[in-house]
Amino acid sequence: MNKQFEQKQVIIKQDKTYTQGSKSENPEYNIDEMSAQIIIICNRLSTQNDIFSGETEEVALLIEDYILKYKRFLYSVISSHIFLSSDPGTIHSNIASLLNYVISKDYENSFLRRNPKKTNQLIDVQKSILKLLDHVNLAEKQYDVLKQTDEDYSTKFKKNIIPIKNDIDNQLATFSKDMTGQLISLIGIFTALSFILFGGISSLDNIYAGAKDIPLNKLLIVGTIWCFCIMNLVFVFMFFIAKLTHLDIRSSKEDSANLIQKYPLVFWCNHVLVCIISMGCWAYYIKCENLSLNVYNIIHDNDIAFFLVGTLFILIVFGLLTFVLFYSFIGKPIFKEKSEKHQSSKSSETTTTN
Repeated sequence: MNKQFEQKQVIIKQDKTYTQGSKSENPEYNIDEMSAQIIIICNRLSTQNDIFSGETEEVALLIEDYILKYKRFLYSVISSHIFLSSDPGTIHSNIASLLNYVISKDYENSFLRRNPKKTNQLIDVQKSILKLLDHVNLAEKQYDVLKQTDEDYSTKFKKNIIPIKNDIDNQLATFSKDMTGQLISLIGIFTALSFILFGGISSLDNIYAGAKDIPLNKLLIVGTIWCFCIMNLVFVFMFFIAKLTHLDIRSSKEDSANLIQKYPLVFWCNHVLVCIISMGCWAYYIKCENLSLNVYNIIHDNDIAFFLVGTLFILIVFGLLTFVLFYSFIGKPIFKEKSEKHQSSKSSETTTTN
């Protein structure tokens, strides 16, 4: 770099020593010819350093004829040649050695012998070669910044495409998982319905095949037990389907909830069926022990008292049931909401006091 700077200083000093009184003739620019000449010059500058060292004077004369004729370079052609070159450093080193030659006394004396009346154009040739060196430096910097090998392109492509590919793979995996879960759910539901419609009806048909010869109490007990078993089998089946498909069929999402809170429908259905079975068994026992006749006689003798006691009993049971349902579904959420508001207001008052 210091050597190139010294070369520039020498050319500037020489430029100041020559007179600039005479004006050069305006050349006739032929872009095609200029481009062809520059390509020839670039090809000569691209030769190996050891070969170029013996051709320096010849290349200097070639550039000299070009400058005296056209006055300037077409830098776009030079940049294109450098970008397509496999070794831009060779061109740079050859131009540097060429610049050392054109600012030497030997070249100056040779130029003045060939062109005794064009002494002012010696500086034009030297300045043009210096500009050519600066442009080559600029083109090399641009080439280093803009060049992109296959490996660089592959690295950038992978860097940008791999996150997108992973995202697509995750979406496909999630979609496939959801589709599999839905397919299993549909198959499970269809199987459960088929079991209820065909297996259940078939078994119930076998149970009631001889219904004419079976007492009503027995039919009630057997039918209720059948409903109890079928309903719980379907629930267990759907429960395992939910586990396989990672679906949540709970009514309550809280971890502290018990089985009744998680599956209230199953609980209430079982509760009703157990009550029916208990009542059926009790009625069957009364019939077997002939207690119904005695009970009938007692009721017949005390019909008014039995009516009042029965009515009162029904009202009490209905009232308790209404209270339990109201508190469970309406009163309890309201009470919980008020309690939370009271606690939040109390905590805010404590914070304000502090």
